[in-house]
Amino acid sequence: MAEDKGFEKIIERNGKSIYKIAFVYMKNRFDADDVYQEVLLRYLKYRPHFENCEHEKNWFVAVTINVCKSFKTSAWQRHNVTVDDNSWSQILADNTESREISQDNAVMDALMQLDDDTRLIMQMYYYEGYSVKEISIMTKLKETSIYMRLSRGRKKMGRILSER
Repeated sequence: MAEDKGFEKIIERNGKSIYKIAFVYMKNRFDADDVYQEVLLRYLKYRPHFENCEHEKNWFVAVTINVCKSFKTSAWQRHNVTVDDNSWSQILADNTESREISQDNAVMDALMQLDDDTRLIMQMYYYEGYSVKEISIMTKLKETSIYMRLSRGRKKMGRILSER
């Protein structure tokens, strides 16, 4: 019983972040659901000990990224065609004002056109609020690489948005 409550708290603290990262990386809710489930199964299997909340969150983000990459390179994904899923506006948007949602839709459309790694870094930086240093630690990329991807992502999104 106490274990169930602990697991529920883990999901409360990290579930939304896991799902958002999975969704942005996988581009559809069905694969994001699979990634979400796999991350939680890995937590249950390995039962890692966390030093603090930051360590816990970093573990979940790193595992989510790794699971996403594994899913993307799996034979199933290579031989499957996924239909674009535009439900991201419901999943990622936290506001309900129609003007803001309209602007968010255009930005999210542009974000979804970026390559996987750039899209993930943009989402972590702008939507999840991670610093470049934190993203660097979680993705095991150099900070200069993170800055470069953010810069390239902003430029590409600017071009996409200006074409609208």
